[in-house]
Amino acid sequence: MTDKSILVTQLQQSHSTESVNPDIERLQSTQAFRLQEKGQQEQNNTIVHDNTSYKKQKIDGRRNELKEKNQIRLKKYEGRMILFPVNKKKPKPGDSSQKECDTALQLKRKRLLPLATQKKKHEKSRKVSSESMRLECSDRLGWKRKM
Repeated sequence: MTDKSILVTQLQQSHSTESVNPDIERLQSTQAFRLQEKGQQEQNNTIVHDNTSYKKQKIDGRRNELKEKNQIRLKKYEGRMILFPVNKKKPKPGDSSQKECDTALQLKRKRLLPLATQKKKHEKSRKVSSESMRLECSDRLGWKRKM
């Protein structure tokens, strides 16, 4: 008997007496083995993929940039914010001083620190020239790809 058939028969015998165990990894419908029988630990079985796609790396990079921008914005916001103590007699660490609380003004704006967004620049319309009529769109795209 081959190794595969031995493992399958052992599993069939163990499955008849035991309930379904989450440690079982199925390779195919006929091939299944327990991590314990294979002699591997669960820690060694975790798979880490380094091959991430370019799009995913690009998205993660954008996420990190946005996260850093947001952290800077929040630090500026916290610098401008005054934290009033709950109990004036016993201020907690991190609360604003009495002098800051006395000089504070209530701002009634929707956003105290607005988000800085860049407006997209739209290309202005231009007149159709004889050269642009000569070139087709697909030719122009092919020409750009070659560069």
